[in-house]
Amino acid sequence: MIYALTRLTPDDGKGISGAWVMTHFREIASGDVETDTEPQTPTVGWQILLESPRHWYRTSPITEILEEEETEEGLHITFKTENSIYSWRAFR
Repeated sequence: MIYALTRLTPDDGKGISGAWVMTHFREIASGDVETDTEPQTPTVGWQILLESPRHWYRTSPITEILEEEETEEGLHITFKTENSIYSWRAFR
């Protein structure tokens, strides 16, 4: 799967396109970091790290899923973090 992420608010165009790897991660009570590569979509309570061969992009913790839509191209999810709103896409 190929991923794209664009920050909508603030509207600064930051993000990544053509990412090949998506990893979920979060701090746990002990201060350690828990990672998970199984979830295929952004998940509330987790941060996501998207990586391509030349670039990576990381969000702050996801606080709310605002919209989810499946199309012929793939899946589109709009979500909110602590201080931003993102458009995330997974292409088939």
